[in-house]
Amino acid sequence: MIPDRCSFCRGKLREGKTEFMAHVAGEVIIIKDVPAYICEQCGEAY
Repeated sequence: MIPDRCSFCRGKLREGKTEFMAHVAGEVIIIKDVPAYICEQCGEAY
């Protein structure tokens, strides 16, 4: 199922890319260019 509206602000979502950040064993790992749906209003990524 592809979301069409942001669950926070109800803004329209568009396809884009985001970063995923995780803390692992005391280190910070960042994965860039993760495919996501991004809210045009508030920037929340899904």
